[in-house]
Amino acid sequence: MKLSRLLLLPVVGILLFASGCVFDNASTQTVINDWMVVPFYENRTSPDIDSEAVCDQTKQAFLDLLARNNVSPEDVISASLIKGRYKVTRLESNHDWTIEGKVMIYRQDDPSGDITDGPALFVKWSRESLEQLLANPPRPARTWKDGVDVMDNAIEALLNGEDPRIVLTFRCEDIIPAPSVSHPLVFDWEAHARIQLVVNRDVSKDL
Repeated sequence: MKLSRLLLLPVVGILLFASGCVFDNASTQTVINDWMVVPFYENRTSPDIDSEAVCDQTKQAFLDLLARNNVSPEDVISASLIKGRYKVTRLESNHDWTIEGKVMIYRQDDPSGDITDGPALFVKWSRESLEQLLANPPRPARTWKDGVDVMDNAIEALLNGEDPRIVLTFRCEDIIPAPSVSHPLVFDWEAHARIQLVVNRDVSKDL
């Protein structure tokens, strides 16, 4: 009996060693969905002039998203925009405004350089009340594929260590009442991008 136990010890040791090797390198792919939030400021003095909001915080917003989910950029296999929404957070006015129009998107990493991607239609909306957007939860946005592709390309650039600069151009087709220099339309809003991440998880840390 003692001899058989002695013979089993090396076998058990080998199995435990092999199991340890498997656990040390164990990983699995996980899908994570989370919101990336980027703030903007709008000051419109004319109904006929396109205004641009520069999203120069794209990289930080994306890194914040990764940090919330304990993910490093090296662990990300893929990342893509799956839906969007928007929310007015501040309105400087003693009355309501209604707006109708669309948002174009393009990428221009160097402010004085060439456009590197886009422009493309990103979001289009019908008549909206700014007071309603301020008082209610974020409104789902109908996104357009060409604009989503520009955003996805920017996210891919982030994963490659670049710092993409995204520009959103507001083309308001109708604003009531019409803004002017003496009566500007001033408000803060947020763009919420729902990002889907596919990441490698090291499950050995959980064993």
